[in-house]
Amino acid sequence: MNNWYEHLFRINRLDNANTRWWIDIFLFDTVVRECLATNSGNINIWRIHRRAADDQAGHQYSLFYYSPHELFEVVKSFIADHKAVKILQSENLLRELIQNSKGKEIEATSDPSWPVSLQRSWPYFIMGTSQMALELIANLQDSSRPDLESASINECELYYSQLMVKFIDVWKTWGSHAFFHHINAVFGYSPLIAKPNYVAGMLASF
Repeated sequence: MNNWYEHLFRINRLDNANTRWWIDIFLFDTVVRECLATNSGNINIWRIHRRAADDQAGHQYSLFYYSPHELFEVVKSFIADHKAVKILQSENLLRELIQNSKGKEIEATSDPSWPVSLQRSWPYFIMGTSQMALELIANLQDSSRPDLESASINECELYYSQLMVKFIDVWKTWGSHAFFHHINAVFGYSPLIAKPNYVAGMLASF
């Protein structure tokens, strides 16, 4: 039987105004990419989430997937033993790694305030978005990533900070057409009721 599982990487910040966003890209391109490549046949649905708020969780990068329990035990060990995780721990950048089960229903990680029909469908949307982001990161790399066996944390930070700038630039420059226009087309160009607390920061950059 499939369940949702989560792996939450809680990352230390210099302060609430200084989030090390590059670490998300670092984890995505190393731990998550390799985990998915190794276990793709057993993962039915997956997604990532990024956030940084002034609360207990703080800066948190998350991987969620829907799979049999046996795979969860495999992935737990894979993540705990991954060189990228070891590097972050040794530099006191990863303050906590939380790995849990989230429930067997397909909608278990969707927002419970949504209609059930949307809760059950949304995981497929966000998996596609996550997969696109993973492929975009791969396609933006014009040089080999640092060798984790020998690279310093400064080399990793420089490489992934520069990659993050390219990644964000795609969103800023092309997101209006590539993402918003095309999902709007799926819904027949119908108007959207935009709630300011969800889109204010995004719209400020238009």
